[in-house]
Amino acid sequence: MTAIAETVANSRDYGMLERLVTAISSKEKTLFSVETCQKLLLMIVHSSDELSTRRVALMNQTLGCLILSQDPDVPLWDSILSAVKRFGWNRLSQSVTSLLNRKSNSNRKARQIGCTSKITLKVCLNRVVFLLNLGELGGDGSSFVQDRIAECMTDLNNDTNGKDVYGKDVKEATSKIMSLGTRFGWEQMSNVVKHSLAFISSKGCNTISSTLAVGELFMRLHAVNNCNITQDALRGFAGKFASVLQSNSYYIERDGFNGAEKTSFLKSIELLLKFGTQKEYDAAGKAFVTRSKIFSAMLKALSGEIDGIDSQALLRDILNKCLVQQYTPAQGGWEKELVSNSKGLIIVPPSPMHIYKVLNACPNLVSVADEQDRLTLHYAAGSSTASYETIACIFQADQKSASLRDPISGLYPFMAAGSNDNTSASFELLRANPNLVVGGIQASIEDEENEKKRKRDSSMETE
Repeated sequence: MTAIAETVANSRDYGMLERLVTAISSKEKTLFSVETCQKLLLMIVHSSDELSTRRVALMNQTLGCLILSQDPDVPLWDSILSAVKRFGWNRLSQSVTSLLNRKSNSNRKARQIGCTSKITLKVCLNRVVFLLNLGELGGDGSSFVQDRIAECMTDLNNDTNGKDVYGKDVKEATSKIMSLGTRFGWEQMSNVVKHSLAFISSKGCNTISSTLAVGELFMRLHAVNNCNITQDALRGFAGKFASVLQSNSYYIERDGFNGAEKTSFLKSIELLLKFGTQKEYDAAGKAFVTRSKIFSAMLKALSGEIDGIDSQALLRDILNKCLVQQYTPAQGGWEKELVSNSKGLIIVPPSPMHIYKVLNACPNLVSVADEQDRLTLHYAAGSSTASYETIACIFQADQKSASLRDPISGLYPFMAAGSNDNTSASFELLRANPNLVVGGIQASIEDEENEKKRKRDSSMETE
């Protein structure tokens, strides 16, 4: 029967089409491929004959014969829309609704690409496009569009499996979501975007390739529609990125980053630094120092000019927020690192090796303040996990910074190090400028007096 249907569709034999109606009606398990269904529908839609009950029956029967292991693709959904325009929603609503209710077929397809949600991301977005287009036709069909879209979102996220969604699927979803937002408006698309991003975030961040694709999608969406949904998605992405770096260390060591992937990698780090917390910064820092080759891949990616990225500023932020809080482990390749000095090649003690390598690549980095006017020494001295060796290494690279107060905490570096029980570092920093003791005490007195004045002024305004 399938072969006959394909012959009818390819030959556009309307006489045989009439006989096919009777043949389909007599068969209980006739199955058509997506392509055959689409050809038959177009054949019926473009028929010059008068519409008849028999042709409507063929249309509905054709839709009912779609093989269970397949879901309508974009051309078939478009053909169904054309049929709705010609035949009317009331005549096709039952068969179309049955297609939307068929979840078992999508479940099989979902398992083939590594996840167990009832419908895949691609299937879900294809259905959403169809439903939104159906809603634009008006009539009785528009009344259930939003409910059906909500069902699609529920089915999409009804998944407890931790397997990955391929990077190519995420990339396809990117253009689809962007076009939907542009065409139908971001307000109308908010529920679709919210659930799609939640699914992508949970299923698309298990490999470097898919994670970079996810980051790129989130960046693009955030650029055109800065809202709570995209901000939440980016915060979630920041929380996953570091763990992906750790779990894919072999891939990074082997291949590094080049071309477009390098840019995506660096932009993903920017997202982590912008939307993450210190918890994520620490996780990323640990990932970078776990293996020296991963660290080197990061430094290599930041060498030279990259479109849209200030590589020096990014390296400074990575150093300040992710690296000064870490120590170089004794294993992971660091113990084999060699550097040159006046006496030849020597093995460098591993403790501040990651700091040494950054400063060797960019010696003046610690002298450049960030957007908060903080210097690297401020971050290091203010960290409860920064080692004495790390602080000393940074201090030697920029001794003037020891005399500058942290604009955020109001503390001099020696005071910050002392508050974190790093007494050795505190002593060394204070030796650089003993007069800071008097200045620090005077600053504390002034701060206390200013706070008292502020409270008095506030009390007077209340009265």
